[in-house]
Amino acid sequence: MPGQEMVGETRMRKAFGVTCFLVLMGVRTYAQFEAAGTSLFPFLKLDNNARTIAMGGASSAMANGIYGASVNPAATGFLTGTQAMIGYQSLIMDAWAGPMGYAAPYKNYGVFSSSIMYASHGYLDSSESLDENGLSTGATWHVFSLVGSLAWSKIVYDNLSIGVACKGMYHPIRSSRNYLVSATGIAFDAGCQYRMLGSRLIVAGVLQNGGFLVSNYTDDFAKLPLPLAVTVGVSYTPRDIPTLRLACDLQKANDDYLNYKPGAELAIYKKSLFVRGGYCFSEQDLEEGLKQLKNESSGTYIKSTASGLSLGVGFVTKVNGIATNVDVAYLNRSEDLGPSFALSFLVEY
Repeated sequence: MPGQEMVGETRMRKAFGVTCFLVLMGVRTYAQFEAAGTSLFPFLKLDNNARTIAMGGASSAMANGIYGASVNPAATGFLTGTQAMIGYQSLIMDAWAGPMGYAAPYKNYGVFSSSIMYASHGYLDSSESLDENGLSTGATWHVFSLVGSLAWSKIVYDNLSIGVACKGMYHPIRSSRNYLVSATGIAFDAGCQYRMLGSRLIVAGVLQNGGFLVSNYTDDFAKLPLPLAVTVGVSYTPRDIPTLRLACDLQKANDDYLNYKPGAELAIYKKSLFVRGGYCFSEQDLEEGLKQLKNESSGTYIKSTASGLSLGVGFVTKVNGIATNVDVAYLNRSEDLGPSFALSFLVEY
């Protein structure tokens, strides 16, 4: 029936709009950037572990193994043992995400890794599910995302690691009344990481989310691109402060300003207890900050990135001879989104 199809499409558009609001963490859809919110699969921008989140997203040039693979597939190239990780991250309201990952070297062929990221975007109950007349439909809605990745990395020259990853994305919008639309896609990442001065200095470059759609919700969304991004990063440990590592990523996505992601990690007890901090901001935020210093600000500016100050701690120990990492992060988002918390576990053997 044409009328039923129209109502179904209206509901789907509403659910899609809610989904974008729930998961578009890197950029606000009402920010000043004209292309904000115009890419599909915005959940690809989520950082998937507490160490990265605590450092403000600075990850591409860190020696962090499987933790770094979601940002830079070359990060696992230096592994000599097997790593596995699992985590949890609160997002907005009842939305949450949970990643799992595994990486292992295989003879002289390099390091192979796989990961999966599930994100539940929350539920709409029957009181929130309304038709075009504002009446309750009696249906409940659930939206979630699933990203699976297979990656390979290898040291190809001296201390230079390269890596590639292939990701599959599935994003359904479904109701309790058997209404279902979904989008699927395939994306590719490619990166490199070069370590110098005994790994005290690390530089990196990454191309993320180059790919294509396999299927889309409706023709209305067919022209929206994937969130293609280019990231360059550096991290450095001063010779006189060997317990400190400073890091910064610069990232430019097709639907966002240039973003700066500085962070730091300090070992406060041997190499077992770490504190971390970071702050994510855009070039537009920086320009506005300079205007405020000059008393030229309009006073109505809204920070373009939802992410802000991040803090965290990490604990490393051995359990039955297996190196175990426990990491916790707190991310102070904008007032309308509220803070986010993350917990990650990593083992290496």
